[in-house]
Amino acid sequence: MTQTPTKNSTPKRTLDARESRFVDEYLTDLNTERAALAAGYSPSMAKSKAYQWVSNGKVKNHVFMEVQRRKTKLTTALGITSQLVVKEIAKVGFASMRQFLHIDVRGQPQINLTDTPDDDLDALSETSTETILEKTGVDADGKPVFAQVRKTKIKLHDKLAALEKLARYTGVYDKDSATDAGAFADAISDIQSRMSKAPIRRGVSQDGDK
Repeated sequence: MTQTPTKNSTPKRTLDARESRFVDEYLTDLNTERAALAAGYSPSMAKSKAYQWVSNGKVKNHVFMEVQRRKTKLTTALGITSQLVVKEIAKVGFASMRQFLHIDVRGQPQINLTDTPDDDLDALSETSTETILEKTGVDADGKPVFAQVRKTKIKLHDKLAALEKLARYTGVYDKDSATDAGAFADAISDIQSRMSKAPIRRGVSQDGDK
């Protein structure tokens, strides 16, 4: 787990050129191995040691402190808070296809984004639409009749990954958190008992909602 520097924590020395390059590279994508390689460290060092430089203040305190200082400076400038981050993760973790579908009179799912709130739309990772020709029958001469049909697909962000982050953040997995762990177990049992029985809002089929 990443350690947070205390008010009395101070770097033991300044960064040399290679360490400075490492910090620059690391803060672009938080990939310690790639950053170490880009800074000129050996592959073995990049793979086995670099992670400790940013996660353990006792290994390379001056590197660790510089990373923390620049992270704090950036998040402050952008107005990023832990509350905002958790809120965005929660959008994904508690999203459901029920927010985007209705069932038509034939029992078929229809995508309906007409009244979907922006917060729900944030849970979508992908939308795609294509128009295809679909056989609808035959004419009087026995020739096939085709019609244009619009197909729309939507995909949610990784719900389980988001819930995993929320579970760890809220301490659900902590052995000492019996209350949270019990609530988590109850929620899983409830989901398993309902499975596909969860209600989806129903409505009349609309043209183009295929």
